[in-house]
Amino acid sequence: MLSEPLGRGLRALVLTYAMRPMSRHAKALAALNAAHSGRLTLCVSLDHHTPVLHNRERGAGTFAVTIRALEWLARHSFRINVAGRGASGREPEAAMPEG
Repeated sequence: MLSEPLGRGLRALVLTYAMRPMSRHAKALAALNAAHSGRLTLCVSLDHHTPVLHNRERGAGTFAVTIRALEWLARHSFRINVAGRGASGREPEAAMPEG
């Protein structure tokens, strides 16, 4: 599906949780990205910047899977956006990591 717009010189944005479906298509995604450098962007949803709160929302171990997928995307020169959301009921300063 992505080959058509990319092949016409258009840009494509794919929203993903960077979980199993994405990893099943890793080889094809890498080839597509290599063939259309700079026109494919993957926007990865991260429910929180800490494993505890992300895993609470998505399930045990999902934070690590998502981080590994982000590392893979970076190693393969993908354009990446990360979409997050605020922690409900917390002040913005309290949601930021210390240090």
